[in-house]
Amino acid sequence: MRANKLDLFQDLSRLVIAAVVGIVAASVASEARSQTVILSGSPFPESLAATTDGTLFASSLTNGGIARVKPGASEAEAWIKPGTFDTRSTFGVLADEKSGLLWVCSNDATPLGVKGPNTIEGSFVKGFDLTTGEGKISARLPAKPSICNDLAVGPDGALYVTNTLQPQILRLKKGYSELDVWVQDDKLKGGLMGLRSDRMAPCTSTPSKAANSSASNPNRESRVPSRSLRRHAQSSFRTVLGQTRPDS
Repeated sequence: MRANKLDLFQDLSRLVIAAVVGIVAASVASEARSQTVILSGSPFPESLAATTDGTLFASSLTNGGIARVKPGASEAEAWIKPGTFDTRSTFGVLADEKSGLLWVCSNDATPLGVKGPNTIEGSFVKGFDLTTGEGKISARLPAKPSICNDLAVGPDGALYVTNTLQPQILRLKKGYSELDVWVQDDKLKGGLMGLRSDRMAPCTSTPSKAANSSASNPNRESRVPSRSLRRHAQSSFRTVLGQTRPDS
């Protein structure tokens, strides 16, 4: 069993490395345009995902919900409104075009000083229809406390989820509605945030700092490096901003 998990994890790593190599090669091969996108009323876009046609999806730790930016648009639309399908503060997002779902991490971020749009307790993985935005799947992280932070789809079609408050990586098998613990190891203690190109890396959890920063300075601008949103089809870069008022 341990060998199978290791093989699958290595496959996941190869997929991520291949994607990174492809993005770097594309950026070197062609000249890129620059575009700025405004997320109105969202001072802290927490995570971003994109489909192959260039549509962007952004979550919000402070407000919840999912904003969508269609190709060529300069402003985002409130695609999934805060609180929809019992979501609260939204963290990691992943566009899974093979399954036709947008995967979203939904968390009670009260311990981070963020109230969110409702009083739903716990941490969940939510699956929304990529076309309609309809809620399809809701799977709760079993451990208490938990924070669903980042997501990746493996070669087997299963969804893998990091838990920042537990030393574990969870798995949602294709066709299932409940998460199981795929890996649990004390070596993962310290705040498991996300997937890197060559390993699942434990690191110190930082959302509380971000939340406190937004609260102390509501005019603070949130930026994401445009290079991280490189789209092959458009040969363009897009930058996502939070509120556009300058720091005082």
